[in-house]
Parts: sequence; C-alpha cells; structure tokens
Amino acid sequence: MSSALSGLRAGEIAGGHSLLVLAAALFATASFLACSSEPDQSIGLVDEASELVDRGLEQEQESYISAYQLYRAALKNLKTVAELYPSSPAAKSFVSDEFRVGPFGLEQLYTHARQTGLRAEAEASPLACTRYVIDSISEPANRAKLLGDLAVARFRNGAAVEARELLERASEAVARIEDDYDRAMAKAALVEDNARIGKLEEALTLLEQVGPDGSLPGISALVSLALAYRSHGDNGSFTRYRDRARRALSRMGKAAAHRDGAVVAVSRLYSDKAEDAEVREMAGEMKDPSARVRVYAQMASRRLREGDKDSAAAWIEDGLRLATAIEEPYALSTALGEIAAAYDEAGDLERAEELLGQSLSVAMGIKEFSSVKAGALAKVARKYARAGQYDMAFVIAEAMIGSRRADNSWAKAGIAHYFSERGEFERALPVVFSIRENQVKLMTLGQLLIEYSEFVRNEDDVNRTLLHYIVRELG
Repeated sequence: MSSALSGLRAGEIAGGHSLLVLAAALFATASFLACSSEPDQSIGLVDEASELVDRGLEQEQESYISAYQLYRAALKNLKTVAELYPSSPAAKSFVSDEFRVGPFGLEQLYTHARQTGLRAEAEASPLACTRYVIDSISEPANRAKLLGDLAVARFRNGAAVEARELLERASEAVARIEDDYDRAMAKAALVEDNARIGKLEEALTLLEQVGPDGSLPGISALVSLALAYRSHGDNGSFTRYRDRARRALSRMGKAAAHRDGAVVAVSRLYSDKAEDAEVREMAGEMKDPSARVRVYAQMASRRLREGDKDSAAAWIEDGLRLATAIEEPYALSTALGEIAAAYDEAGDLERAEELLGQSLSVAMGIKEFSSVKAGALAKVARKYARAGQYDMAFVIAEAMIGSRRADNSWAKAGIAHYFSERGEFERALPVVFSIRENQVKLMTLGQLLIEYSEFVRNEDDVNRTLLHYIVRELG
C-alpha cells in the first residue's frame, strides 16, 4: 500500500474482529476483573471518539485517507474503554441499541470505517484506484480486458511478477464467460497480453484453446502471436505464424460472418510495400465497404509511422475514392470518418475537418433516429474527439440523449479516451461520470486510470484530489 496511508492498515478493520464482539466479551468477563486503579476516563474517551467521527465525516469530502485515520482513532478510543474500564457505564453501554458514536452505533461505525479504509486504499495511488474499479466490474469479459491491459502496463513499468499475477486473474475471469464465442475472443486477447509481456509459452498454450484457426478468435490470436515474435526479433517464428494466419483466412469462407474483422486483423501483418497489392486484394473481398476503407486508413497510418509519406498519401487518396463511392449512409459516414482521421494523422487538418463535416452531415441525414443513426453519430463524435475538437464531439454526444444508451455511452467513452490520451485527465473525468451505461463507465474509468498510472511515475506527482473525486463518485 502507498506510503500516503502513513502506515494505516485497512485489513485491521476489514479482516479483524468486530469491536462490538470484543466489547461484549469484555463486559461478560467484567465481574471477574479487578477494579482498575486508573481514574475513570471512559466518558471523556467516548466523547472524544464522537468528535473524531464527526470530523471524519466532514473530512470524507476531501480525503478518505484522512477520514480513515480519524475513524481508526475513534475506534482505538472505544477499544481503550473496553479494555481499561470494562465495568464503567460507558463500556456497558456499548452493547445497547441506544449507544451512539456520532451518528453511528458501534457496529455501524465498524462497518463505515471498514468501507472508508477500502476507499482510502483506492485513493492512495492510481494503481490502487484501478484495482478498486476492476473489483467493481461484474461482467467477466470486461474485468478480464482491464486486468489484461493493466498487466501489460505494469510489465512496461518493470513489475513483471505483478503482471503475471494480473494475467492469472484475467484468465480466471475469462473462464467465467458463459457465451462460447465471447469466451474465445477473450482468450484470443489473453494470447496477445501474454505474448506482449514475454510469456510466449503460455500464449502458445492459450492459442490451442482459442478455437479453430479459421475463426475470428483463432485468426486474431495467430496475428497477435506473430507480431509478438516479430517484436522479439524472432523472424522465423513471425513468418511461421504469419503464414498460418494467412492460410486460416484463405480457408475462411468469403461469406463468413466475421471475415471482415479477420481481414482487418491479418492486414496488420503486412509491412513490406511489395505486399501492398495483396492487401488491396484482401480488402476488395470485404462485404462492408466502410471496413475496406478502414484497412486503407490503417495501411496509411502504418506507412506514416515508417516515414513513407508518399505511400501513405496513396493509401489515403485511394481510400477516399472508395469512401465517396459508397451509397449506404451509415457506411458512407463511417468511411468518411476513417479517412478524416487518416488526413488528421498526416497533418492535413483542413482536409480532415472538411471530411469530418461531411461525415456528420451524412449521419444527420439518416432519416429515422434509429440505432443506425445513433451508431453513425457515435462514430463521428469519437472522430471529432480524436482530432482534438472536444466541444463539437460533446455536442454530438449530447444530441444523442434520445438514442440508445449504449451509443451515447460509447461516444462519451471515446471523448474521455482522447482527453486522457493527451494527459487531460481532469477534463476526462466529468465526461466519464456522465456515461449512463455503468459497465461502459467502469471500463472507461479503468482504462483512464491505467493511462494515468503510466503518466504519473512519482508518488509526489499524484493528484490525490483527482483520485478522491473518482472514489467518491463511484460511491
């Protein structure tokens, strides 16, 4: 636990015996005890305990750590009374329903102090707060995703043992996913997480559990493993798993439900410009034209990272031609947003803004405010946030209040993500807590905290007011 807790141990309360039980036991044996020779200070100690509790309740508005210290001091006073003055009227009153310390009965105070201790732990550091959020998540798939993300982040910061422990917890969460396909996709994500922290043998074991190669989970896992080998400089293993992923895609029927997603995954393996024609051929077989444009945008992004601006420009221009040929409004709006993001990454902000405006116009033109329109607007809002135009993104998200909760929540999650990506955590939090879908809210908050834990390396730089705000809003 962080030194911010100054040696406090929530476990003393969370796992110890109730003071009510202790007080009752002491009172029951009082007749066998010699009368204390100490002057009876029990009433003063109880009064002071009440004052400490009242101050603790006030302090909760600013710091759970400070409030917990006050509650512990109050409980220590009561323990002293029970031990030193067991025959006093004050000690005897502990077992009465009328006994109060501030607004609490003894058992109520014990429970409240224990809960405050857990909040104090969460408030102590971004990492502790992340774990607190993860423990609040009921959906096993969401819990596994955050545990995996946190494991990779901790590994990057040199905490290899902790990363392995987190992935073990993620694996336990995956085992509780009831839907077969969702469980397979979660296992595919675990393959990637294990590979990213260097646990390649574990990743290989999980790969065999994901499912057949010719499925989206199987292909996703193969791609992740191939990329991991490439990052480790093992070109032989990279080639072996890359080719296996390509063969799996070729065996996947062109009409398969998840083929487009599989093509997007496999396209990550093409780094050689000589293979660009093969990527274009794969993309040409995709059913969703906006997904095809997405592949073009991703290839442009990859070329930009490699410093090949001319090749990136060719991918963007070809992607724009594909996008403008789309007639279905949802797909057109989505495709224009993808290309707008590519222009933004390439530094052509004027063209990016123009295409974002077109994407928004198309989405708004969808006749009925159906899930289709809501989904299109959610994507546009996220693209505006990605471009740093948060005000416009939030206006679009707020205009979706009448739509499905999930779409509105997804849009706001995107806005919060791009705030935190730029280190603007204080601006991200109000957006997070305006998300209506609780599981989306918790997932977004957990991801924000993982980013914050990497952003703040020194304990002295931690914004405890920000952490207090998070814990208080979670309730």
